[in-house]
Amino acid sequence: MIDYRLAGPALGLALLSACTTPAPVAKPVPTVAPPSVPVVVTPPRDWRDAALTPGTWRYVPGTAHSYAAYGVAGAQPALVIACDKTARTIAIMRQGTATSLTVTTSYGAATLPAGGLSHEGQAMTGARLSARDNLLDRIGYSRGRFAVSGSGLSPVIVPAWAEPSRALEDCRQAS
Repeated sequence: MIDYRLAGPALGLALLSACTTPAPVAKPVPTVAPPSVPVVVTPPRDWRDAALTPGTWRYVPGTAHSYAAYGVAGAQPALVIACDKTARTIAIMRQGTATSLTVTTSYGAATLPAGGLSHEGQAMTGARLSARDNLLDRIGYSRGRFAVSGSGLSPVIVPAWAEPSRALEDCRQAS
């Protein structure tokens, strides 16, 4: 049996305890983020790991001259490999001004004396080679890519596709 005499005071105490203010909740202490260290993106040390220069190859055949040009459509090509069928020479030309060009393939690098050349009215830096020069074969057979850099210029890194070899073969087959 329930003793109602004790239930009344217990109920009163329960109601009184509900009227008290709760203990203050401790505010979270803001954490201070450590200072961020800037991320320095360093270019790859090996040209074989660097990104390709933006663009694509295109081959343009011709009677006296043919060429392969690499670059973004609608812009001046970053690199041109042009055949002069009459002289049986290949010109390797790139944007910029330099006194020498270094052609790097998976077979090694070769530095060539360079000077001012023109491609379709655009001034470029370039070097001329005999169509029989073995550097041109190294370009054609380079594993996946090759690079052309100039003294003081960043390298133009391009895929080793068929277009440069087509321009080269035009010079070798010219009579």
